[in-house]
Amino acid sequence: MEVINDNSCSWINDLDPRNNIKTISSNLESEWLIIGAGYTGLSAARKLGQLYPNQKILLVDAQLAGEGASSRNSGYLVDTTLNDGFTSNKELENYKKKANIYKLGIESVKRFIKEYQVDCDWNECGKYFASSRQEDKKILENFSETLSKLGFNHSLLFNQDLKKRLGTNFYNIGLYTKGGVLLHPGKLVRAMIDTLPENIDLYENSPLLNWNNSNGIINCNFKDGTIKTKKLYLLLMDF
Repeated sequence: MEVINDNSCSWINDLDPRNNIKTISSNLESEWLIIGAGYTGLSAARKLGQLYPNQKILLVDAQLAGEGASSRNSGYLVDTTLNDGFTSNKELENYKKKANIYKLGIESVKRFIKEYQVDCDWNECGKYFASSRQEDKKILENFSETLSKLGFNHSLLFNQDLKKRLGTNFYNIGLYTKGGVLLHPGKLVRAMIDTLPENIDLYENSPLLNWNNSNGIINCNFKDGTIKTKKLYLLLMDF
C-alpha cells in the first residue's frame, strides 16, 4: 500500500516545510496507540497525554499529520448550520445540542490558541447564509424563526444591507450569525503538532497494514515495523 502526500493544498504551502518527521522503522511498544493524526487524533492524543503524563502514547498517520481534511477546508468554525426550520420541540432540542457542540469546539480552539500564543489568523467575523434566489427567502425566514426560538443572536438582511456589508449586490437575502470564526487551518494544525506533550511520539507516512488482538495485547503491523499496545483508537478520517 502506497500513500502519497498531495502537495497542492495552499494552506499547507503557505507554511515552511516541517523537518521533524519520523516514520516507523522498528518495533515499538506503548500504553496507547492512536491511528490518524488530524484534528481528532491530535486532540485525543493531547488529552490522553495530559491525563496520563507517565504513560507512553504513540500517534501514527499514513500521511503527514494534519495535511488531510484538517488542512484542506474552508478554515471556518461554524456556530450554526442552515436548516429548513423545525416543527417540534424535540427537533429544536436536538438542534440546540448540536449548536452547543459547535460552541464548545470554538471555545476549545480559542483556549488552545491563547494558551500557546498561536498565530492562526483568528477572525471572529461571524457568518452569512446568503442567496440570490427569491425562492430561498422562506428557507432563511424559517431558519431565523428557529434561531429566535433558541435565543441565537442573528439578523435577517436584504439586498441593500447585504451590499453595504459584503460589497456586492448579487444577494437578495441573507442571515447573519455572529458566532462563526475564520482561521488558517494549516497554522492551527501545525501548532497542535508542535505543542504535543512530551510523552507523545508522532510517526508519519506510516500506513497501518493490519492489526490483531492477542490476549489483551494489540499487535499493529506497518511496512517497516510493528507496534504493541494495550489500547488502540482508530481515527482514520476527519470531517
